[in-house]
Amino acid sequence: MEWFLVANQREAKIFVKSEGIERVRKIHSFENPLSHEKKSDLIRKKAGRGVKSIGKIASIGYSVTKRSDPQEQAAIQFAREISEMLSKELENDSFQSLTVFAEPDFLGKIRHEMSQTLLKRVTDWVPKDLLKTPQKELAQAILG
Repeated sequence: MEWFLVANQREAKIFVKSEGIERVRKIHSFENPLSHEKKSDLIRKKAGRGVKSIGKIASIGYSVTKRSDPQEQAAIQFAREISEMLSKELENDSFQSLTVFAEPDFLGKIRHEMSQTLLKRVTDWVPKDLLKTPQKELAQAILG
């Protein structure tokens, strides 16, 4: 069975071919819960941050971890979760091949997080965010 992953940094959906008018059917759907967070909230929730007093009238912020964009880290974590779910499904022989459609930047994150075994099952990488495509046009965009 061929699966089609359609993803961006906020959500991901997996489709399969189907009979009938729609021609594709959604079988999995999940969201990145951190994509709805404000950048300032993500920074506050991040471990290893704090404030150090340097006297009675001043303090400085510090970080014990390498500085990085929290939204970028949330996207990487979401790509990792997608890849882990796909790996588990592959172990269960749920699919034989996978085509990945994702916005260009996120496509690279997904590819980076995939295991070698999973990468071997990917038949095509399409740098396009199809989640914005109207439902009527989705099957044509996926199946070509």
